[in-house]
Amino acid sequence: MGDDLHPNPEEAWQLTAQGRTDARDFGRRIPAFAHLFLTHSRIARTRDTALEIASGFREAHPNSIVEIEGVDPALSLTTYYARNQTLREQWKEKLGLQFYDEWLRGQIPKEVLAPVREAVSDLVERLHSRIELSPVSSLALAVSHDVYIFAVRQALFGRRAAEWPSIGYLDGVILTWDPEGHLVARCHDETARGGPR
Repeated sequence: MGDDLHPNPEEAWQLTAQGRTDARDFGRRIPAFAHLFLTHSRIARTRDTALEIASGFREAHPNSIVEIEGVDPALSLTTYYARNQTLREQWKEKLGLQFYDEWLRGQIPKEVLAPVREAVSDLVERLHSRIELSPVSSLALAVSHDVYIFAVRQALFGRRAAEWPSIGYLDGVILTWDPEGHLVARCHDETARGGPR
């Protein structure tokens, strides 16, 4: 069950040496942008992943600005989007890790937690606003957990988690906006246009 600081044992997992190397290599392979924004969830390994990505990006693009904004509360899904903290805790205690699956399947009442589409719509808007405010070519990276990637894929592509390949380390969804301002999402070989479905 974990300790008081980490009721979910997964939260205590540290980034491995291989994970650090992979994240730094990933940062080196990011194309040149004048400005890189990085946010992460409150979990230490997402912070460490963001820091390694930033280091690799700086090595490859020393003239770019890298801004590590730190913890984005919206990336701590069930805290930020909870509508009733007491009920959220009760549901999480009752369901354990199954809580996240139930949320993805729409089985958690909206009085307890914002629905997946609403949470993803908020994330998309937060990322878009960072980029819109930047006067130069920008990339915003949000480092979070597999449950968030499942949520984003589900909301933007309209497909449940079981219909996708599993999520690996440094996997994710690329969000861009076309010249008319419409969202374009890419994941693996698939592209979806428009906001959450």
